[in-house]
Amino acid sequence: MEIALNLVGGIISSILAVFVVEAYRLMRTRYDHRALRQVTQFSESRCAIIAPTFPVEATELPRPTGLLTLSDATALAYVLDVCSTIKCQTTVVSHKRIESDIGSGIICIGGSFGNDATKSMLNTYCAGFHIHSEGGFRATYYQCGEHRFGADPENAYAFVVKLSSGYTGLPGNVILLWGHYGVATTAAAYFLVRDAKALAALKKESFFVALSLNLSLGYRSISTSMVDLSDVALIRR
Repeated sequence: MEIALNLVGGIISSILAVFVVEAYRLMRTRYDHRALRQVTQFSESRCAIIAPTFPVEATELPRPTGLLTLSDATALAYVLDVCSTIKCQTTVVSHKRIESDIGSGIICIGGSFGNDATKSMLNTYCAGFHIHSEGGFRATYYQCGEHRFGADPENAYAFVVKLSSGYTGLPGNVILLWGHYGVATTAAAYFLVRDAKALAALKKESFFVALSLNLSLGYRSISTSMVDLSDVALIRR
Protein backbone atom coordinates (compact mmCIF):
# COMPACT_ATOMS: atom_id res chain seq x y z
CA MET A 1 0.00 0.00 0.00
CA GLU A 2 2.79 2.38 0.94
CA ILE A 3 4.61 1.65 -2.33
CA ALA A 4 1.45 2.42 -4.30
CA LEU A 5 0.94 5.72 -2.45
CA ASN A 6 4.54 6.71 -3.10
CA LEU A 7 4.13 5.84 -6.78
CA VAL A 8 0.93 7.90 -7.07
CA GLY A 9 2.58 10.79 -5.21
CA GLY A 10 5.55 10.68 -7.59
CA ILE A 11 3.27 10.74 -10.62
CA ILE A 12 1.30 13.69 -9.25
CA SER A 13 4.54 15.57 -8.45
CA SER A 14 5.80 14.96 -11.98
CA ILE A 15 2.55 16.21 -13.49
CA LEU A 16 2.64 19.32 -11.32
CA ALA A 17 6.26 19.97 -12.29
CA VAL A 18 5.43 19.70 -15.99
CA PHE A 19 2.43 22.00 -15.49
CA VAL A 20 4.55 24.63 -13.73
CA VAL A 21 7.24 24.51 -16.44
CA GLU A 22 4.70 24.76 -19.27
CA ALA A 23 2.87 27.59 -17.49
CA TYR A 24 6.17 29.46 -17.14
CA ARG A 25 6.98 28.94 -20.82
CA LEU A 26 3.53 30.17 -21.84
CA MET A 27 3.84 33.29 -19.66
CA ARG A 28 7.35 33.95 -20.97
CA THR A 29 6.20 33.59 -24.58
CA ARG A 30 3.29 35.97 -24.02
CA TYR A 31 5.63 38.47 -22.35
CA ASP A 32 8.09 38.30 -25.26
CA HIS A 33 5.26 38.68 -27.79
CA ARG A 34 3.92 41.70 -25.92
CA ALA A 35 7.39 43.26 -26.00
CA LEU A 36 7.56 42.79 -29.79
CA ARG A 37 4.18 44.48 -30.18
CA GLN A 38 5.33 47.36 -27.97
CA VAL A 39 8.46 47.84 -30.07
CA THR A 40 6.87 47.67 -33.51
CA GLN A 41 3.52 49.31 -32.67
CA PHE A 42 2.19 48.85 -36.21
CA SER A 43 -1.23 50.48 -36.25
CA GLU A 44 -2.66 48.10 -38.86
CA SER A 45 -2.42 44.37 -39.45
CA ARG A 46 -0.36 44.96 -42.61
CA CYS A 47 3.32 45.79 -42.93
CA ALA A 48 6.07 45.72 -45.53
CA ILE A 49 9.56 44.29 -45.36
CA ILE A 50 11.87 46.22 -47.67
CA ALA A 51 14.64 43.85 -48.71
CA PRO A 52 18.12 44.87 -49.88
CA THR A 53 20.04 43.76 -52.94
CA PHE A 54 23.75 43.07 -53.12
CA PRO A 55 25.42 46.11 -54.76
CA VAL A 56 26.14 45.26 -58.40
CA GLU A 57 29.48 47.08 -58.21
CA ALA A 58 30.60 44.41 -55.76
CA THR A 59 30.15 41.72 -58.39
CA GLU A 60 31.47 41.05 -61.88
CA LEU A 61 27.95 40.98 -63.32
CA PRO A 62 27.19 43.43 -66.14
CA ARG A 63 23.87 44.64 -64.69
CA PRO A 64 21.81 44.53 -61.46
CA THR A 65 20.31 41.13 -60.75
CA GLY A 66 18.51 41.63 -57.44
CA LEU A 67 20.79 39.29 -55.52
CA LEU A 68 19.99 38.62 -51.87
CA THR A 69 22.93 37.41 -49.79
CA LEU A 70 22.69 34.48 -47.38
CA SER A 71 23.06 36.84 -44.40
CA ASP A 72 20.27 39.10 -45.65
CA ALA A 73 18.08 36.07 -46.32
CA THR A 74 18.65 34.88 -42.74
CA ALA A 75 17.75 38.34 -41.46
CA LEU A 76 14.61 38.22 -43.61
CA ALA A 77 13.63 34.91 -42.00
CA TYR A 78 13.91 36.44 -38.52
CA VAL A 79 11.88 39.48 -39.57
CA LEU A 80 9.18 37.24 -41.04
CA ASP A 81 9.09 35.48 -37.67
CA VAL A 82 8.54 38.87 -36.00
CA CYS A 83 5.65 39.66 -38.33
CA SER A 84 4.13 36.23 -37.72
CA THR A 85 4.42 36.70 -33.96
CA ILE A 86 2.58 40.03 -33.98
CA LYS A 87 0.05 38.59 -36.48
CA CYS A 88 0.86 41.10 -39.19
CA GLN A 89 0.13 40.36 -42.85
CA THR A 90 3.44 40.87 -44.60
CA THR A 91 4.54 41.98 -48.05
CA VAL A 92 8.20 41.61 -49.04
CA VAL A 93 9.30 44.18 -51.60
CA SER A 94 12.59 45.21 -53.17
CA HIS A 95 13.96 48.60 -52.23
CA LYS A 96 14.04 49.28 -55.97
CA ARG A 97 10.31 48.65 -56.43
CA ILE A 98 8.36 50.05 -53.48
CA GLU A 99 4.62 50.11 -53.98
CA SER A 100 2.50 53.02 -52.77
CA ASP A 101 0.17 50.83 -50.68
CA ILE A 102 2.39 48.65 -48.55
CA GLY A 103 0.72 48.98 -45.16
CA SER A 104 1.23 51.14 -42.13
CA GLY A 105 4.49 49.59 -40.88
CA ILE A 106 7.86 49.19 -42.56
CA ILE A 107 10.90 47.08 -41.66
CA CYS A 108 14.04 47.80 -43.70
CA ILE A 109 16.77 45.16 -43.85
CA GLY A 110 20.30 46.18 -44.78
CA GLY A 111 22.31 49.40 -44.68
CA SER A 112 22.45 52.40 -46.96
CA PHE A 113 24.73 50.70 -49.53
CA GLY A 114 22.30 47.87 -50.23
CA ASN A 115 18.93 49.39 -49.38
CA ASP A 116 17.87 52.77 -50.77
CA ALA A 117 14.98 52.96 -48.30
CA THR A 118 17.39 52.66 -45.35
CA LYS A 119 19.62 55.30 -46.94
CA SER A 120 16.70 57.69 -47.34
CA MET A 121 15.49 57.17 -43.75
CA LEU A 122 18.96 57.70 -42.27
CA ASN A 123 19.61 60.81 -44.34
CA THR A 124 16.25 62.37 -43.54
CA TYR A 125 15.59 61.41 -39.92
CA CYS A 126 18.99 60.44 -38.45
CA ALA A 127 21.17 63.40 -39.40
CA GLY A 128 23.26 62.99 -36.24
CA PHE A 129 24.54 59.62 -37.48
CA HIS A 130 27.32 59.83 -40.05
CA ILE A 131 28.53 57.14 -42.44
CA HIS A 132 32.16 57.33 -43.55
CA SER A 133 33.38 55.39 -46.56
CA GLU A 134 36.56 55.35 -48.58
CA GLY A 135 34.58 54.37 -51.65
CA GLY A 136 33.18 51.06 -52.71
CA PHE A 137 30.06 49.48 -51.29
CA ARG A 138 30.78 49.29 -47.54
CA ALA A 139 31.10 51.79 -44.72
CA THR A 140 34.58 52.24 -43.27
CA TYR A 141 33.16 53.40 -39.96
CA TYR A 142 30.16 55.13 -38.43
CA GLN A 143 30.27 58.25 -36.24
CA CYS A 144 27.60 59.48 -33.84
CA GLY A 145 28.64 62.20 -31.43
CA GLU A 146 31.63 60.94 -29.45
CA HIS A 147 30.99 57.35 -30.50
CA ARG A 148 32.88 55.81 -33.40
CA PHE A 149 31.87 52.38 -34.69
CA GLY A 150 34.40 50.61 -36.86
CA ALA A 151 34.84 46.98 -37.82
CA ASP A 152 37.97 44.88 -37.41
CA PRO A 153 38.72 41.18 -38.05
CA GLU A 154 37.20 40.24 -34.68
CA ASN A 155 34.36 42.64 -33.90
CA ALA A 156 31.63 44.57 -35.67
CA TYR A 157 28.50 46.55 -34.83
CA ALA A 158 24.82 46.10 -35.55
CA PHE A 159 22.16 48.83 -35.39
CA VAL A 160 18.48 48.69 -34.53
CA VAL A 161 16.44 51.83 -35.16
CA LYS A 162 12.78 52.66 -34.67
CA LEU A 163 11.32 55.80 -36.23
CA SER A 164 7.80 56.45 -34.99
CA SER A 165 5.11 57.91 -37.22
CA GLY A 166 4.87 60.82 -34.80
CA TYR A 167 8.52 61.63 -35.46
CA THR A 168 8.59 61.12 -39.22
CA GLY A 169 5.04 62.10 -40.19
CA LEU A 170 4.76 58.85 -42.19
CA PRO A 171 1.60 56.69 -42.00
CA GLY A 172 3.28 54.11 -39.77
CA ASN A 173 6.37 53.24 -37.76
CA VAL A 174 9.65 52.26 -39.44
CA ILE A 175 12.22 49.73 -38.17
CA LEU A 176 15.76 49.74 -39.60
CA LEU A 177 18.06 46.72 -39.16
CA TRP A 178 21.62 46.69 -40.46
CA GLY A 179 25.29 46.63 -39.50
CA HIS A 180 28.88 46.08 -40.56
CA TYR A 181 28.90 43.18 -43.02
CA GLY A 182 25.96 40.90 -43.64
CA VAL A 183 26.47 39.01 -40.38
CA ALA A 184 25.80 42.18 -38.40
CA THR A 185 22.56 42.76 -40.30
CA THR A 186 21.50 39.24 -39.35
CA ALA A 187 22.51 40.01 -35.76
CA ALA A 188 20.28 43.09 -35.70
CA ALA A 189 17.26 41.06 -36.83
CA TYR A 190 18.12 38.29 -34.36
CA PHE A 191 18.33 40.83 -31.54
CA LEU A 192 14.87 42.16 -32.40
CA VAL A 193 13.48 38.65 -31.99
CA ARG A 194 15.54 37.64 -28.96
CA ASP A 195 15.65 40.85 -26.93
CA ALA A 196 12.57 42.86 -27.87
CA LYS A 197 11.95 43.31 -24.15
CA ALA A 198 15.25 45.21 -23.82
CA LEU A 199 14.17 47.56 -26.60
CA ALA A 200 10.72 47.98 -25.04
CA ALA A 201 12.41 48.84 -21.73
CA LEU A 202 13.86 51.96 -23.37
CA LYS A 203 10.31 53.36 -23.23
CA LYS A 204 10.94 55.57 -26.27
CA GLU A 205 8.64 56.14 -29.21
CA SER A 206 11.73 56.41 -31.44
CA PHE A 207 15.17 54.98 -30.67
CA PHE A 208 18.58 54.34 -32.22
CA VAL A 209 20.84 51.72 -30.60
CA ALA A 210 24.16 50.07 -31.45
CA LEU A 211 25.27 46.59 -30.38
CA SER A 212 28.59 44.81 -30.74
CA LEU A 213 29.19 41.24 -31.86
CA ASN A 214 32.12 38.89 -32.24
CA LEU A 215 32.60 37.98 -35.90
CA SER A 216 34.25 34.65 -35.20
CA LEU A 217 31.30 33.56 -33.03
CA GLY A 218 28.65 34.65 -35.53
CA TYR A 219 25.50 36.73 -35.30
CA ARG A 220 24.19 34.97 -32.18
CA SER A 221 27.07 36.50 -30.20
CA ILE A 222 25.46 39.95 -30.36
CA SER A 223 25.77 41.75 -27.06
CA THR A 224 22.83 42.40 -24.74
CA SER A 225 24.42 45.72 -23.77
CA MET A 226 23.10 48.52 -25.96
CA VAL A 227 24.68 51.89 -26.76
CA ASP A 228 21.71 54.27 -26.88
CA LEU A 229 22.39 56.91 -29.53
CA SER A 230 18.83 58.22 -29.74
CA ASP A 231 19.42 61.71 -28.37
CA VAL A 232 22.33 62.35 -30.73
CA ALA A 233 21.37 60.44 -33.87
CA LEU A 234 17.69 61.33 -34.21
CA ILE A 235 17.83 64.73 -35.89
CA ARG A 236 15.60 65.64 -38.83
CA ARG A 237 17.06 67.42 -41.81
